[in-house]
Amino acid sequence: MKNKKIPVRNMLLAISTALAIWLVGALLIHQQTLSTYQAEDEISMANAISRIDMIFETVNQSLGKASDLYSDRCPEMAHSLRQLTALSPYSRSFSMAKQGTIYCSSLSGEVAIPVSDYFKNDRKLSFSYGPVPAQKTQVINLKRQFQNVEIIASIPGFYFYNDLTGQNDKEQHYLSIDGHYLDRSGQLHTAPLARSNTRTRVQASTNYDYSLVYVLPDSYTWRQYYQASAVLFFVFLAIGPLAGVWVYSTLIKPKSLRKKLEVAIDRGEIQPWFQPQVDTLTGELTGCEVLARWISTSDGIIPPNQFIPLAEESRLIIPMTRDLMRQVRSWLLTEKRHITPGFHVSINFSSHHILSGQIIKDCRHFLNGLPDGLIHLVVEITESEILNDNRQINDVLTQLHQLGVIIAIDDFGTGYSNLSYLQDYPLDILKVDRKFITHLEPEVAHRHLIAGIIDISKKLDLSTVVEGVETEKHVESLKQLGATWLQGFYYGKPVPASEFSRIWLKKTGA
Repeated sequence: MKNKKIPVRNMLLAISTALAIWLVGALLIHQQTLSTYQAEDEISMANAISRIDMIFETVNQSLGKASDLYSDRCPEMAHSLRQLTALSPYSRSFSMAKQGTIYCSSLSGEVAIPVSDYFKNDRKLSFSYGPVPAQKTQVINLKRQFQNVEIIASIPGFYFYNDLTGQNDKEQHYLSIDGHYLDRSGQLHTAPLARSNTRTRVQASTNYDYSLVYVLPDSYTWRQYYQASAVLFFVFLAIGPLAGVWVYSTLIKPKSLRKKLEVAIDRGEIQPWFQPQVDTLTGELTGCEVLARWISTSDGIIPPNQFIPLAEESRLIIPMTRDLMRQVRSWLLTEKRHITPGFHVSINFSSHHILSGQIIKDCRHFLNGLPDGLIHLVVEITESEILNDNRQINDVLTQLHQLGVIIAIDDFGTGYSNLSYLQDYPLDILKVDRKFITHLEPEVAHRHLIAGIIDISKKLDLSTVVEGVETEKHVESLKQLGATWLQGFYYGKPVPASEFSRIWLKKTGA
């Protein structure tokens, strides 16, 4: 009876694992969708504010030119202001004001209009139907003080309409100045139009006194979930049953599989395979990533997902990684005359290895066995491990830096935390996960989430490696965005050392 119950229990555990994976997948897909669209909203608002600031800055410069035309004689000055208007981008008219009264306009010449009719509470921006002093179309007025003279420029509202257009009819975007809200149709409102099931995002300009207000749907359609997380959807759909099968197979022979892995490491069956990393602009080889492959004498090639988790769990990951480093160093010494100095070699390290403290000794031993300057060793650590905010990890990474080792964050963007750790840890490279380029195309690359990631890395003086590059469109898009290095099937799949040497080193002389 006991023997019959154990297989049933194992089967129930396997089924429970698959269901749990699907549940976690549903939660992660929801979170990923929220994260994706919120990040896109932030990037969209930042880009819109940048463009609007550029308009105001251009007009502000024209106001500086207008100050040179100041005169007490309006007829001559109005003529000069008209000429400046014709030559000034975005500006519809210029007006001069003194002692709180507009006394000269490029449109109407001499006038007498209180400045307070257009500007309240000494603000520098206002909405009106203008341009000053006409009352025809919706304009935004920008005021600037020059000594005892105020100069006002009127900017037609249609210059701002494109940045107030949402992705669909359910989104409402507004330009807010002094409690008034301009929409994409040129209508002014005293408040954003109220709608049920919406959320509001507000982003203020740091340079001018206005804000962008986005009123967005508070829920997502199935199509939006799919567009934002299509990869996750299919991954978890497949991972659920696969995880159940893996759990079942692990339960029925947990000891034998671990023993086989231990023997495989001793026999050197865990071998390094290499995938090229190339310069984004030139396409030239700059380095490679080392990937573990189990070449079993009895079972053939065993996929990493069948032995890496076991190696992590059983702590065999440390001797396995150390043996991989030994094989890689031996290969580098064999091929050193074909390798250009400075060649990057990226190796993944587990948190167990890092926290054990042995990684310092292992990396020093690896580098000491190679000619100076031949390669740059890149230690890859996953984002989820560094996000534990472990002080010991920070100390180890600092010591690795002192050895000249480069630190890379693998699968960047797959964790859920604030990005402060990018400044808190001694990092050099962000490896961007393949899911961020799934739908990447040159025409919309600047609006893609990966554009923001690459921009962040540049501001933090970090290099980027983008994984999963498979098409020419991926390459062209990432060239536009300024990624540092590319990796993926477009350039080559992971291959054994001999094949990598034949294809890349002896052919190109890396």
